[in-house]
Amino acid sequence: MLNGVNGFYIEAGVNSGSQPFLLQVTYPLDGSLLPPGTTVYASIALSGQTNVYLQEDPVSPSDVGASFVSWTTYYPDGSRGGPIFNDDIRRNIVYIPNCASITFRVFVENCAGVAQVSVFNF
Repeated sequence: MLNGVNGFYIEAGVNSGSQPFLLQVTYPLDGSLLPPGTTVYASIALSGQTNVYLQEDPVSPSDVGASFVSWTTYYPDGSRGGPIFNDDIRRNIVYIPNCASITFRVFVENCAGVAQVSVFNF
């Protein structure tokens, strides 16, 4: 049974000539953990890229990406395990039984990017 649907966006931008920037956000957003037994189906999708900073330096490449970084789950005894890392940066949907938390990221270089995140709790 569906217990909740949460959506939010992650936005990051960096000026031309600056170092690339990586923004990570962990869900639940309030820093708590999901209750044991929660199954999560989550997706992240790049919903926009703006090359506004390329006007300053049109030769520099721009790059933006969005993905899952990692998630944690509960062991049968109720303790929380260590992070399980995403092994494929192209993966943008994940199903996690007994999920405690999930971390998303947006990477930008010489541009601004926005990613939409959807999390379904069962």
